[in-house]
Amino acid sequence: MNNAQFAQLNNMINNMNNVNICDANCQKRKKVDRLRTQYKNAENKLQNAPAEIKATRQAYYLEDPAKGSEYYNQYMEKKYKDEAKSEVTNWNNTLINPLYNQINSKIIYYKSQEYYKNNVKDLYNYHSTTLQELNNDVEKTNAKKYTNDRLAYYYDYNSSIVNGFNNNMFYIYWILTGISILLFLYKKQFRNASYYPFIVLILVTPFIMHKFYELVFSKIKHASVNNLFFIYFIIIISLFFIFNFLSNLPFVNNLQPE
Repeated sequence: MNNAQFAQLNNMINNMNNVNICDANCQKRKKVDRLRTQYKNAENKLQNAPAEIKATRQAYYLEDPAKGSEYYNQYMEKKYKDEAKSEVTNWNNTLINPLYNQINSKIIYYKSQEYYKNNVKDLYNYHSTTLQELNNDVEKTNAKKYTNDRLAYYYDYNSSIVNGFNNNMFYIYWILTGISILLFLYKKQFRNASYYPFIVLILVTPFIMHKFYELVFSKIKHASVNNLFFIYFIIIISLFFIFNFLSNLPFVNNLQPE
């Protein structure tokens, strides 16, 4: 017996041993376990797919020099607008159009009833008016939704920049205020009452401006953003002159420390 025949005989013996070790039921269980594992893995991939797609897409667009953050923001804006349009279309298909068809069917039915013409006419007018109001409401709703989508994107895109600027200005303002108060105490200028209006003003101005901002924004809202900017410009100019006047007050006032 040569080596090839010996190896073939050895393989046959091993296969027979494996059959004896794992019978048909054993092989069936192994197949079921394998299929269960494949099913669970596929299910996990499906559940994690949306989040993984979102994260990898953002990383890819931001990292690619040919795209960048501006391209990614434009892409997300278009995506959200498409989703909004899809929701409005679905709303029209599931609610408005069936209601429209139902009312339209009733209108056709009432028009065909010539015998009850006088009584049906009022009912026809009523449904026609209702239909027109529904169409107007749909147009107003669509316009309002698109406007809100644009505002949401604008505020979301710019809020991070504005908040960062406000935080930096907040810290700078209070650091300078603290230095002014320390110099005020160090030079013992608290004996001169003409300094007090300026000190009080720099301490209360941030709180007054914050309350004033909330009040004005709640009244004006986005309908008059240009007016809001104009008001802030006037306030800043006014504060500049007030600060300038109060800071020079000790030098023109004849009140001297005792």
